[in-house]
This record gives sequence, structure tokens and C-alpha cells, in this order.
Amino acid sequence: MDGEICVLLDAPKYVQVMEATAVTKSAIRDEAARFAKRWKGVGSERAESQTFWNEFFKIFGIDRRLVGQYERHAERVSIGGHGSIDLFVPQKLAVEHKSAGKDLEAAMEQLLDYLPSIPDVEAPRMAVACDFEHFMFHDYETRASDVFALSELSDNVERFWWLAGHDQQDGFISAEELNLAATMLMRDLHDELENAGYDDHSRRVWLTRVLFCVFADSTAVWDRGLFASYVAQSREDGSDLGGRLGTLFQVLNMPTDKRSPAMDEHLAHFAYINGDLFAEQILIAHCTAAARKALLEVCRFNWSAISPAIFGSLFQEVMTPAERREIGAHYTSEENIMRVIRPLFLDNLEKELAGADSLPKLEAFHSKLASLTFFDPAAGCGNFLVVAYRELRRLETETLKALFRKRASLRGTAGESAGQQVVNLELVLKVSVAQFYGIEIEEFPARIASTALYLADHIANREASAEFGQYYVRFPIRSSPHIIIANALDTEWNSLLPADRADYVYGNPPFVGFRLRSQDQQADIERVMPAGTPKRIDYVLGWYAKAVDYIRPHTRCAFVSTNSITQGEQASALHALLERRGAAIQFAHRTFAWTSEARGKAHVHVVIVGFGKAHGGRRTLVHYPTPHAEGIEVTAREINVYLVDSPMVGVAKRTKPLGAVPELKIGSKPNDSGHLIFSAEEREKLPKELVEKFARRLYGSQELLQGNLIHPGFRAGSKDWSKYGI
Repeated sequence: MDGEICVLLDAPKYVQVMEATAVTKSAIRDEAARFAKRWKGVGSERAESQTFWNEFFKIFGIDRRLVGQYERHAERVSIGGHGSIDLFVPQKLAVEHKSAGKDLEAAMEQLLDYLPSIPDVEAPRMAVACDFEHFMFHDYETRASDVFALSELSDNVERFWWLAGHDQQDGFISAEELNLAATMLMRDLHDELENAGYDDHSRRVWLTRVLFCVFADSTAVWDRGLFASYVAQSREDGSDLGGRLGTLFQVLNMPTDKRSPAMDEHLAHFAYINGDLFAEQILIAHCTAAARKALLEVCRFNWSAISPAIFGSLFQEVMTPAERREIGAHYTSEENIMRVIRPLFLDNLEKELAGADSLPKLEAFHSKLASLTFFDPAAGCGNFLVVAYRELRRLETETLKALFRKRASLRGTAGESAGQQVVNLELVLKVSVAQFYGIEIEEFPARIASTALYLADHIANREASAEFGQYYVRFPIRSSPHIIIANALDTEWNSLLPADRADYVYGNPPFVGFRLRSQDQQADIERVMPAGTPKRIDYVLGWYAKAVDYIRPHTRCAFVSTNSITQGEQASALHALLERRGAAIQFAHRTFAWTSEARGKAHVHVVIVGFGKAHGGRRTLVHYPTPHAEGIEVTAREINVYLVDSPMVGVAKRTKPLGAVPELKIGSKPNDSGHLIFSAEEREKLPKELVEKFARRLYGSQELLQGNLIHPGFRAGSKDWSKYGI
């Protein structure tokens, strides 16, 4: 773990219990003024203090009953006595409340004496002493301390804006830093569960459910902070946490009208989710104090700032490097995903929307958006599907806005905004996650993919709610993505999505070279590749073979691939596949450096190949002067398998020379039977003068591509080669 990330995780001020912003700052200020007016002149601690604080939290859109408790047991550190904090909201606020006119400095001293007895993971951001007429506070994050009158609350309410989620991530420098912090938190939670002996399958299901819950906590699927508060109410040793969460998972899968009237009030406030997220019965997790602490750290994070598209990075964090190599798992950044989906469908759809200048055209385009299907046969954690869904929903929102403007114009009310019109979002929003299909061989990423799509849908619904002025959620879940756990090269794609209904097939198949293929992967290649295909091909070509057999003339495909498939005998194999089924390359990105959202990111160079059976239309080719440079797009007449603007040709393997020249028997292989290549030990036994005169450092393909050396004695970066004349 590098030092920069250690600082982030070791500094809780950057990862507090925060929720998505739901109440505007102006609304908070207005409510604060009304609150001060209502409570002017009230001064009895015993009679009114709890009502006072219940209403205080409502200023920020929070139900106090669901996030905090009165009379939290604590110890006076200085004197060793027992007592209680008047109001305690884990990770947020600790309050000592007195009657009007009491000594606030003494009250604050008493409160600060209690706080060291609170576990670090529950430590509040702010301590407040109040006597109805005045607020005295100390903010542990900003180090600010002050006192102000109740009548001045509206002018000082920015001290508490963070309760409603405002200004909550300022401590992070970049989105990447945020993403890394989030994945590390989930990794730590995974490791604690693994250390406690929780079995692999149950642990993976449990983690995806927790991921949904913390995201829901930050994005108002239910009352903000509800899940964090529920977790905080468990015992400090974690002994009851597994059972509490097991009960919660059952409740989340239970319709509200089926729930017992005697159900705990806290549980009753959780929404009915439905779908397949909470349907399966899994083993109860036996949590430790360390696991509880790790979960509370996860709850502290503001998940509303994290795109579901980076959940693949989260998965990669809980895999070992060896597992990553085995399945070829490398998770795509949004930048690279856009390199695929823009030329595949997004650019064309945006142009079509821009040209829809009449009501019938707009309505037809909206219906088209809802009819398209998207299929990733190497889905991983769903990054490609999530970003495509987000963009499709963005286009739908733009289409609805254009429809409302057009209808208003026809009615003669052109100045009317979409938000002013009567909109039933449940009826007008047609795009759904049910249009998305995927195949993934590993269970955990497949579950992450489904969860990420549900959360992407919720985010899109919140954005539509803000745009059209109507609160709308799609929980309980009414439609689900179609993501199956299977080997894509041993699965009939038509059984998941009939080919005549498939519009776009795309993704990031595994990066596994010929020498690194497992026996099962070798069997996959032999199963799907036609007879006569060269043996030394990358695993990714299996997806091209399946795709060209699957697609129909209307289908467009694009895969991210290792650039080796456009070189040598692999290029000839790709040429044969495309030619066999009458497919053509419609767009391509030549070699560029891979980027990933995850730590331990892949160090590879890749290409993007977009292809289909439709031969018309503009063809684009993106060239990169260097692998890390910006791409330069040109229009091509034809793109061949070497990704150049040239007729589609493939150079086949030959065993005989073309002209009257000697036959080449072998290339540059050091064919000396080992007599002239020495290990470090052998070199030391040779005469020094012979070594100094004739010995040279040996470079081959491994040295060029990977920086490795054939013999352990020849170490990269050695400072003492001069004595050998090297």
C-alpha cells in the first residue's frame, strides 16, 4: 500500500458518514430560520430537549430516530464514573443539552470527557453543547470552535451543512483517489470476513448486498444514513452483527404489506428491493469486532460520489495477482469504454436525436432507445454495460426534454419548462436494465455487474427526478438485467439473447496469451475456432469466432483486444474468421496503452476492433503516435486486419520461399547447444581475460518485452558490468 493512500485511510476526516445531497442550502437556511422562531423562549431541558433535536435534524432532511439515540452510555475518563451522552449520532454528532442559562463551557467539558470512551470507528465529527438559547460546538474535522445564539442559527447553519451531504468530499484530490479509497475499504472488509472463515460463495453474496446497502444509504433509496445507524447499533464485539444483517436481508426481500406489524421500527423503514439481490438464503456471517469496524468504515464513506462503473476495480482489489492472470481480468476505465461505445452506437444515436425535428420523429426515436439490446459476452463486473446504460438514460432524458419542448410549442406555451408540465415518470421512462445482457464466468463479478446496473438505474432515476420535478424510484425492482454465470465460449449465445434481437455485442474479453492459456482455455479455443487455425493465438480470438457466427446484418460488434491479434499469424487467423462470415471492420483504434481504474493495473497495449456484416457507412480509424498519446481519427475507405486503410487481405503462413532463394530453416535462435551461453556461476569459472574480451550481455524477446533476463546472474540494473566489458 503506498503512502498516499495510507494517509487517506488513516485520516477519518475524509471518510465521514455523509449522505447524498437531498436538501438545498437555501432550503436548509429557510428551515433554520423557522426553527429558531419556533423555539424562541423555550428553556426546559427535561420537557423539550428531545423534541428540539428531533426538529433540528429535520432542518437537514434527516429523521433523528433512524440515525441517533438519546442517553448513550459513556464513561467520564477523568473521574472513571459512568454517565450518558444526551444525544449521540455515530460518526456525526455528540450533544450535551442543558436548560436555558446553564453553563455551556461546563457542559462542553463534560461532553469532551465522555468522548474518549466511544470506539474510534463511531467517533463523532462534531461535539455540541446547547441550552436552547445558544449553541457551542467543536468540529473535529475543520478544527473550528465557536458559540452563537439560537437567533443566529440561520447565519451559522453552514456549520452543519455536512449533515445534508454538502461539501463532503473536499479532502480528496481527485476522482481516482476517491475510487482507490473506496475499493480499499471494501477490500479490508472482504479480508476480515475471509479471516473469520466465511465461505467464498456466501462472502461474495454478502459483500454485493452490503455494497448495495451502503450505496442506498448515500443515494436516498431509503432514509439517509439508515443502514449505517443499523450497523452501529450492533454490539462492539460484532457477535450479533451477522444475525442482524441476515434479518435485514430478509426484510429487503419482503413486500411491505407482508411485513409483521410488530416488526422493529428501524427495520420497517427499509425499502422493499425485490429483484434477485436478496432472494437467496445464505449462511449467517460470524462477524468479529474487526469485521464490524471494517464495515463501519465502509459505512462512513460517501458512496454517492462513486460511479457504479468502477465497481470492477472493487472486485480486482479482492483478487490475488495470480487469480487476475489466470482469468485475464483487467477492468476498463470509462475513457476506454467510451472509445468503444462512441463509434459503436453512441455517436450515431446522438446524431439521430439531433436530427429528430418533429414530434413523430422524437417519439419514434424514444421508442427505438427502449427497444435496443446490448450484450457483453465477457461482462466482468459490468463496466461496459453500466456506462452504456448511463449514456442511454442520458439520451432518453434529452429526448423527453425535446418532446416536452415540442409539445409546449404546439400548444403555444413555448416558455414552459419540462418541470412545469405534468409528468408521470413511471409512464414516460421506457429505457430499462432489462435491455442489457451479459455472460461472465466468475460468480462475484457477475453479481457485482447486476448490482451496479441496479444502482446505475437508481442514479439515472434521481437525475430524471431532479430534471422533471417529480420524485421517482424504481424500487421494488420491476425488471432485471440478464447476466448469467457461464463460460461464454461454451455457451450458446442465442439461448440468452436470440441473434435477431441483438443490436450491439461488445466488451473486453480476457487478455490471455497462447503460452498462458490453461487446459480449459485451450479446449475452449479448439472448440470454437475453425479447422486449420494457427495454434499460437490469443484467447480473445475465441470471442471473435463466436461473434461472427452469431451476429446478423444489423448487429454491430466491438472488442478490446491485445494488439497481438493484428500482427503475424494471429492477424491471418482474424482475417479468415471475418472473411468466412462476410464481416468487415467498421472502425478501429490502433495500438494504445491500457488504463484501468484499479491498483495493480494491467501493463498491456491494446487495440479496439469494431466489426459487423454491414459493409456501408463511414469507417473510422484512430491512430496513436505513441501508446500514451491522444488519438488522431481519420476516415478510411477500408480497414484490414492489420488496422491500416487498405483492402482486406491476410498474409498466410508459408513453408516455402516465394523465389529461387535458399529455404530458411530457423530464425535468430541462439543455436549453439548451450556451449556459448553461460550462467553467472559458469561465467565466474572462465578466464578473466576471456570474459573481458568476448563476454556480452544476452538480450532476447523476454528482455525486450518484460525486462527479464535469461540467466539469474545477469541482473537488470547491475552497476558492475564494466569489469566484464559489457
